Amino acid sequence: MKKCYYYLIAPLLVLVILAGCTPSPAPIPAAPSTPAPITAPTSSISSPTSQDVAWDKVVAAAKKEGVVTIYSTYFVADTSRRLSKDFQDKYGIRVEILAGGGRTSLEKIKVEAQIKKPIADLMESSGGSATELVLSGMAVSVGKDLPALKDKNAFVVEPIYSPGGELIQHNLYVNAPVINTRLVKETDEPRSYQNLLEPKWKGNILIPDPAATGSTAPFYGPIFYKSLDLDYWRRLSRQDVKIWAGSVVEGTRMVARGEYNLFLTGTTDATGPLIAEGAPVKLLAMEEGNPAGGFVIAAVKDSPHPNAAKLFIDWLQTKEGQISYAEPSRATPIRKDVPDFSMPGTQLKLKKIWNRTWEFEEWANKEMKLGTVAQAFGVK
Repeated sequence: MKKCYYYLIAPLLVLVILAGCTPSPAPIPAAPSTPAPITAPTSSISSPTSQDVAWDKVVAAAKKEGVVTIYSTYFVADTSRRLSKDFQDKYGIRVEILAGGGRTSLEKIKVEAQIKKPIADLMESSGGSATELVLSGMAVSVGKDLPALKDKNAFVVEPIYSPGGELIQHNLYVNAPVINTRLVKETDEPRSYQNLLEPKWKGNILIPDPAATGSTAPFYGPIFYKSLDLDYWRRLSRQDVKIWAGSVVEGTRMVARGEYNLFLTGTTDATGPLIAEGAPVKLLAMEEGNPAGGFVIAAVKDSPHPNAAKLFIDWLQTKEGQISYAEPSRATPIRKDVPDFSMPGTQLKLKKIWNRTWEFEEWANKEMKLGTVAQAFGVK
């Protein structure tokens, strides 16, 4: 019987051994996937945009024009020479700057348009005359086309001054109360406009005539920015303030001479030279904020060199152009990345700036301000 079992079990053992030695069948391969498309390596240099191409055409056309003529109020002396040299060195374009007041420049441009013999490509001035250039339809919109203005964060205030983009602000000046430091102790210096309503200031305040052109800085800023209202100015008028219709420089000198304790309000450009002379005057940063403004430049309609005009405005707003203007002018640039070249004693640590607005310019040019001033000061 044992042999029988042996003959039965032996074949089974052989089968088990053979099964263990037989390799497992290979897995069925998956269907081949569709290969990814081959792409060219990405270049680190971006291709020029249509705006870049358009601006390159402006630059090329400007170089062919070869000259730009500017009627200017504030590009004078060393500033005029520096701007002309730096712009020509960069682009090979000659700069002709004809100095004159804003009103004079405006009238010349109007006459040139009437006789169809334009000379000016650009007009540079303060807000009033330049605003009239825009309102009369004699300025060209350029703001949206200038590469230098694309980065809004580069500027202290919005450089495009008019809604249509015709006026471009190129510097910044600050208005601030000026005190006589011999008459006003540091502990008595006003920190707020509300301090000027205190009895000790009665009869000691000189104020520029708010109805006069260019003298409304202390008046319009606080009103338009809702920090002070007409009631404040009515109360201030009861402080026996002296309204001064003369120049800001002379008003500041009156304070320096001790005729008044405070001039509301001086400017950094008018006060700086007096501080350098040793005059006992000081500009004040106010809690509510300080009015500010700036000079503007505009491209003249139908000018003989429109591309050179546009290129000059753009360059003036760059870091390079701002230095070329602000350094010889001892001015405050409109760009954040350019040093403040204004004179010592005028570089205030401001809490807030009320920059001039187009709303103000329209208000002033339409003589609406006379009615407002009458309400504030009780003038009939």
